[in-house]
Amino acid sequence: MGYIIILWPSGYAIRRFLENFEFENKFKKDETGLNSSQKHAGTYIGYFERFLILIFMLTDQFVAIGFLITAKSIFRFEKSPRGIVEYFLMGTLMSYAIAISVGEIMQYLIIMIQS
Repeated sequence: MGYIIILWPSGYAIRRFLENFEFENKFKKDETGLNSSQKHAGTYIGYFERFLILIFMLTDQFVAIGFLITAKSIFRFEKSPRGIVEYFLMGTLMSYAIAISVGEIMQYLIIMIQS
């Protein structure tokens, strides 16, 4: 159930939250020259990172979560304009917070079921 929660509902919640900010609308309107599969790459990256974080949480590999954060920040924010960096940072932090929260809840439920 946790994997289902971190995929569709959390992605939808993050997207809806980010729509409230000006920089979201600005990026949607400009012509990036990307094809449709590239435009949705961020969504799939978010799904994959939340999936990995949940796996890392359930296997007590917390260092791997730190590595994932570091790797993403190096590749994503290297030479981007400030508005884009803020947009991606907000989405990333929300994504990580949701995945870690769901992981904590799942760990608690697993402990409760085992005892």
